[in-house]
Amino acid sequence: MIRHNLRSRTAFALAALLAAPLVACSNDQLRSGVTGEPVCPDFTLGGADNKMRGGLRQPVQVRVLDDGDPVVRVLLLGKRVEADPSVRVILPDADAEYTVEWAQCSNERASVPLRAGKTQERDLTAYECGEAKVYKTDPLVTKKGDRASHELTFQPPPNPACWTDERPAEPPPAPAAVPDAGAEDAGAEDAGADAASSDAGDAGDAAADAGAAKPTGTTDKPAEAPKPEAPKPEAPKPEAPKPEAPKPEAPKAAPAPPEGPKPAGTQ
Repeated sequence: MIRHNLRSRTAFALAALLAAPLVACSNDQLRSGVTGEPVCPDFTLGGADNKMRGGLRQPVQVRVLDDGDPVVRVLLLGKRVEADPSVRVILPDADAEYTVEWAQCSNERASVPLRAGKTQERDLTAYECGEAKVYKTDPLVTKKGDRASHELTFQPPPNPACWTDERPAEPPPAPAAVPDAGAEDAGAEDAGADAASSDAGDAGDAAADAGAAKPTGTTDKPAEAPKPEAPKPEAPKPEAPKPEAPKPEAPKAAPAPPEGPKPAGTQ
């Protein structure tokens, strides 16, 4: 009985070992991707001939967890062009629930020159993410046979900056020559001083001529400013004579009586 039990146990163990690969092979997997991954075009560094591969300055690390255990871990560097394929994510083709962690690497990824034969996978071997700080956590519910439910949607990191052109700054064009304002002011002052001295000389000559024309003993008095004349009062206009009323005529005296004959001897 004991030997029979040992043989039974051995046979069962062998059967389990042989069945394990079959179970693993029967566990179908489904490939999906990350939608909305940022586009970081190629850029130049130092000169136009030094082409560099575009990418995020600080890549994003994505982990898919099943009850806290990591199932998938990918590193997103950013697409060079929109037509580039997205990063592949492979998950079991089953109805399951996962947790997706989005974290940004603390280390910057150095820019890589565009050289023939140098693939992006080789570039990743020399890069260390450093401390990946989780900035977003999302649930993921997959359905068997549904590829869309397996896809991840990109979540922007705190620093979404891409590498950009870093050419030496060209010196700005020299500004056009502008006359010195101080020199112009000085020239204007000199011209004003010359004009003032010339006017003063002319005035002195005129004063000398006027002094020679005046008799001795006279003194020059400053010309007085003309005084404004006060308005003269207008004389009242004579009124037109009013027509006088006709005066009543005085009564005429009665004629004297004729004289009588004078006495004789009185001639």
